[in-house]
Amino acid sequence: MPDRNRTSDRILAEFADRDDRILISKDRDFVDWHLIQGIPGKLMMITTGNISNDQLMKLFEVYFDKIESAFQESEFIELSQTGLVIHQ
Repeated sequence: MPDRNRTSDRILAEFADRDDRILISKDRDFVDWHLIQGIPGKLMMITTGNISNDQLMKLFEVYFDKIESAFQESEFIELSQTGLVIHQ
């Protein structure tokens, strides 16, 4: 990232789109941008609340295949402690 931890949200979204990457965030601002402006093109929202990194990694492990297939049909998905939500 150009400014490391100080890189703006807009630059992060543009970077993800330029390189055809999925932006993964807990920041709800990205949801508004995605729904209104289509930026970033692919968004994974993390809505787990406060959990440890180990718990978050476990969720990624459990849902990895579903996450991968979800992005084949949607550009916006949400990962919570209870499951995966595919937004249309």
